[in-house]
Amino acid sequence: MNTEHLKIFYYTAKFKNFTKAAEFLNITQPSVTRLIYDFQDKLGLVLINKNGKSFVLTDPGKKIYEMAEKIFEIELKIEECVRDIQQQKSGIINILTTETYGAHFMPEFLVEYKRLYPGIMINVTTLPNDQVVDLTSRLECDFGIISKKLKNQKLLVKNLLEEKIVLISAPDKPLAKRKELSPREVNNLPIILFEEECGTNEAVMKFKKKNNLEFDVRCIFSNSESVKSLVKKGLGYAFISRNVIKNEVARNELVEINVLDETLVRQFYIIYHKEKYISNTLKTFIDIMIEWSDKYTEKIRQEITQINLKKT
Repeated sequence: MNTEHLKIFYYTAKFKNFTKAAEFLNITQPSVTRLIYDFQDKLGLVLINKNGKSFVLTDPGKKIYEMAEKIFEIELKIEECVRDIQQQKSGIINILTTETYGAHFMPEFLVEYKRLYPGIMINVTTLPNDQVVDLTSRLECDFGIISKKLKNQKLLVKNLLEEKIVLISAPDKPLAKRKELSPREVNNLPIILFEEECGTNEAVMKFKKKNNLEFDVRCIFSNSESVKSLVKKGLGYAFISRNVIKNEVARNELVEINVLDETLVRQFYIIYHKEKYISNTLKTFIDIMIEWSDKYTEKIRQEITQINLKKT
């Protein structure tokens, strides 16, 4: 079997587009089409059913694509290993992460890594959870960080960090004078929620269900800055990760209120492809990130222990 023909078939099926495959492989689109049909003829199998500009894989095409995927993932792993040996302490680490972790946690330990590896470029892109999972499963980054556990058979998922969720208020609101609230005191409050796919929302809905609460939902946003702005303007209260509002609290623009319930915790996870080659520089980055995250999580767990003591 000609592996070049197999590669052309694989990337055409992966991109679901002849033109994109041609651009990636640096050959012409007619060449891609011709070589795929040559490949089919040599195999004596129909792999692709073409319908105008689009196509679908036949059952034999799907089986060969799945096997080819393993081959070319290993090839990519070998290429990354060679680059790591050649580059030593230079190169790029590509990270996909949710907005909250990328903006409010990663800067905490990134400076330490850059001190050790000044020649490594850190490229961080913030995306929704499902896109981080999808792109990481396609080996389009070195690793991802998500705030909601999503299953994917190609990925390894590990706990990374726990974060306390607090209630925030504008300084002139009645509850702003309180440092702590019981769950029942949150019932029927005007609330600004995060969208359903957000890890914060998932924790808040568990808290709401557990305590049989109702919220007067004023609006739903996906962006932390928008939520903070609306709370500042007095539209309502919001549940949010503590680290996200530390600067506003320090400037007395927002007030942080602890709600005495241990379920108000959100989890972050690190994900990477099972076939991903972990270079020495990448491993060092992950080790530094995990060490910092473990210390932060331990502090949060101590606070949760104190909350449980106050409830009893």
